[in-house]
Amino acid sequence: DNAGTGRMRWMETPLVKMLEENGVDINYLTDDDVSDGTLLRTQSIVLPGHSEYWTEIERSSFEGAVARGTNFIAFGGNTGYRRIDVDKRKIGNRKNFRDLGNPESTLLGSMYFALDYYSDLMVQEPDQWPFSAIAPSTNIAGIYGYEVDTYMDATVPEIAVLALSKDEKDGKRATTTYYNAESGAGVLNM
Repeated sequence: DNAGTGRMRWMETPLVKMLEENGVDINYLTDDDVSDGTLLRTQSIVLPGHSEYWTEIERSSFEGAVARGTNFIAFGGNTGYRRIDVDKRKIGNRKNFRDLGNPESTLLGSMYFALDYYSDLMVQEPDQWPFSAIAPSTNIAGIYGYEVDTYMDATVPEIAVLALSKDEKDGKRATTTYYNAESGAGVLNM
């Protein structure tokens, strides 16, 4: 879609532009290029948009990076949900990581729960980054959208729910979660 750019124009480009304008030292990597070796020297991994489909190599590389102390931020919902195989640029053998005994919540602290869902974000922890610069009980209109995650079945220690969606779907709310991994890495899933 979008003349071959996928969702890059509206998911990745605004964040890249902001980081570059603010002089952040950043490198770029496509999903296809992720391997344990490509993540060895980075301090933080930022996934700005939709990153649903991962190979086993991608998943283990992200897990290994967090285990070594690399911070991890996912700004899009439904991250790392499906395990795939790639053969000559063809995607096949799609299976949900959670159905294989390794739900996305073991890395992200929360997991995918709804499609076609839109709601405002209500800050719950105003003293916690990234919300520490805004007033308590602030609502941010339209932040949660299309595919969203929620805190459930997490196996990582001491997950903080930093924000909730204003509206429920099937008795659940979209959540923004944060936890510190045993390595000291911070993991934020928005």
